[in-house]
Amino acid sequence: MRSPQRLAAALAIGSLLTAACGARLTPAQHAAALSQSGGSGNGPITNGTATTGPNANGTATTGPNANGTATTGPNSNGTATTGPGGQHGGTGPGTSGPGTGTSDWIKAPAGGNGGHTDVGITADSITIANISDVSGPVPGLFEDARFAVQAYVKYFTARYGTIYGRKLDLKTYDSQLDTGANRSASIEACDAAFAGVGSVSAFDQGGAEPTKSCGIPDLRGLATTDAMKGVPNVYPINAAGTGGMVAMATYGWAAKKFPDAIKKAAYIYIDGDVTRQVEQQDAEGARNILGYNWVAETAIGITETNYSSVVRDLKDKGARYVTFVGAYQQAARLAKEFASQGFKPDVFQPTITAYTPNFIKQAGSAAEGVYVSVAPSLNEEMQGNQELTTYAQWLNQVKPGATPTGIGQYAWAAAALFVEKMKELGPKPTRKGLLALVAKVHSYDGNGLFPAQDVGGRRLQDCVAVVQVKNGSFVRVEPAAPRSLRCGDGVWNSKTNKAEKGFPK
Repeated sequence: MRSPQRLAAALAIGSLLTAACGARLTPAQHAAALSQSGGSGNGPITNGTATTGPNANGTATTGPNANGTATTGPNSNGTATTGPGGQHGGTGPGTSGPGTGTSDWIKAPAGGNGGHTDVGITADSITIANISDVSGPVPGLFEDARFAVQAYVKYFTARYGTIYGRKLDLKTYDSQLDTGANRSASIEACDAAFAGVGSVSAFDQGGAEPTKSCGIPDLRGLATTDAMKGVPNVYPINAAGTGGMVAMATYGWAAKKFPDAIKKAAYIYIDGDVTRQVEQQDAEGARNILGYNWVAETAIGITETNYSSVVRDLKDKGARYVTFVGAYQQAARLAKEFASQGFKPDVFQPTITAYTPNFIKQAGSAAEGVYVSVAPSLNEEMQGNQELTTYAQWLNQVKPGATPTGIGQYAWAAAALFVEKMKELGPKPTRKGLLALVAKVHSYDGNGLFPAQDVGGRRLQDCVAVVQVKNGSFVRVEPAAPRSLRCGDGVWNSKTNKAEKGFPK
């Protein structure tokens, strides 16, 4: 029998694969993100009053057209309902923009807001719950999901205060990388909270049954187990793996750029229940859709530190494309073993966990040339992404020195979508009413944080950008244009053993 710690680590690694973790910012990027506050004058500003340019004569508090109060320029008078004027002042791509351009939704209506309309609702508050792995065998594994929701609540409270007179009250639960802890937290959340928001747990199957039984709307950052993915009132913002679907974008770019290399491909992974399933589905999809020929499918023990025999086997089999599923520390160790044995495949592509400067630091010169595919926004391109900048700014107020991650992007976006739908729901919200609205959300990109997700339909997108380590830094290589994505390689349905189109079609 596996030890709880070993299994926890295995599931953690597997769930990280689908979570699309983001990289940490360099000091310069971090400073740039945090500089986006304060000031007045020309054009879009934060925490100041724009006097000329876009949004002129209005009071922008964290970006273009904030609060919908601009009186001249694009989206003036706060009346925009779609398009660029969001920022809680429109439904378009402004920062976290669930608004209609007016402030009618902030205060309780003249006739009152109905008081206690459902579980977790009072006349003065809306209680939401976040259940994420913070402590346990892998401390801090999914704490970014908690921090992101805390940051959003802080941002929203400072900016608007209330929804129809009710403040947001966040309860956080630590699922501790433990099935029982996840179940206990889910039971408590069912009794105390109106909805779950932004949760991420490796052992979320523990909460599947109570979550389904109580009917709580659960807008998760992502679901990691099949049990939670199958709960009808759970809507992951990142639909990765839902319904046995596996996106091929991670492998499609290499099939096009290195067609000969994929004929001798190797899949190396840290052994565990989840990673074995992921490997099987990935390998099947890449073989059937893209023509990959796997000459090696090798599991490495979680506690193993000597990878020399693994690399010798890759050399003996002539592997030219190598992908790896595991933590960035393990990817760095593997890269260093490649260098030690003089093994140079055409492509070494560890999973998304390697998209962090920590990987480059640990691997040293062996990191040079490594490829990583990334679905959420790149931190290297934060300057052109208002939503990512806002997330970074408010995250720093919750945890000084912290920077955005992919997990955090999906959790932040879950909170933004929750507010958007609560505003649409009106002053007398019910759980059933919220679920009905979320089920209709079929194209949500977190206001520019990630490729559009079919949240309501739980359909998987198949878009990524590919970065490569060059001169000790991550550099975009595919597609070349900033903030662009490669899409259309298809999705493998492991339940039907058929290829399907990704979302959007």
